[in-house]
Amino acid sequence: MNGTANLTLAQKIAQRFQELGIDQYTLAKKRGVTQPAISLVLTGKTAMSKSFEDDCYELIDKAMKEELDREKRRQALLDDCPKEAA
Repeated sequence: MNGTANLTLAQKIAQRFQELGIDQYTLAKKRGVTQPAISLVLTGKTAMSKSFEDDCYELIDKAMKEELDREKRRQALLDDCPKEAA
């Protein structure tokens, strides 16, 4: 069974933030609130609004695109390197 099957949406978002290196301060700045306010939502102590959820997805999408772009640039550099003889 998948270990994320029983997680709440807030827990899944918090987990994805951690995987992508997004900190709560980034989301707090985007929303114009404090980091502790973000923590309350991501720990399930305060309800998550639709706009909060949308902001989370936007940050996740941006981080994933940046990660993909870095990997594409890395691969392009590797492709341009001379191949070693076997």
